[in-house]
Amino acid sequence: MALTQANDILNGYFYTFIYKAKDGSLDVDESPVIYCLGPAPGRDNNIIGLNFHKLPEQLRETLVAGMHKRKRLLDSNSRTLFSEMELNSILPGAKACLREYNRKRIYYPLRIDNKDLIYYIYGDGKARIDRKPGMQEFVMKRWKSILNK
Repeated sequence: MALTQANDILNGYFYTFIYKAKDGSLDVDESPVIYCLGPAPGRDNNIIGLNFHKLPEQLRETLVAGMHKRKRLLDSNSRTLFSEMELNSILPGAKACLREYNRKRIYYPLRIDNKDLIYYIYGDGKARIDRKPGMQEFVMKRWKSILNK
């Protein structure tokens, strides 16, 4: 499973990182898995990301499968751009999962390869699924059935 250290966070890619909220709020996901939509309007130091942990696992699957069906997301590791409107049309209500992140509070950003994304959308991001015995095979079978629907 490929994770690449990211020097910058660009729209059209998936990332995970450690995030420390300014106020130390416990309501903030400290290790999100996000799809980056780009800079926050009027705040160049902030980015907008769709946080997958704000969705139940079944809806995460629905969103990723819809993104794949629209633009063959899982077939390559290249930048794949989706607008907020496109994401919301794939999964109505997805915009409720958009979060703004201050770049100065992001530590150890890692880019997730599109081809490996399916392994990172499960759980809370703190325990990677590929480290659990038998889970890689389970996920591969599950995604073959999801993508063939």
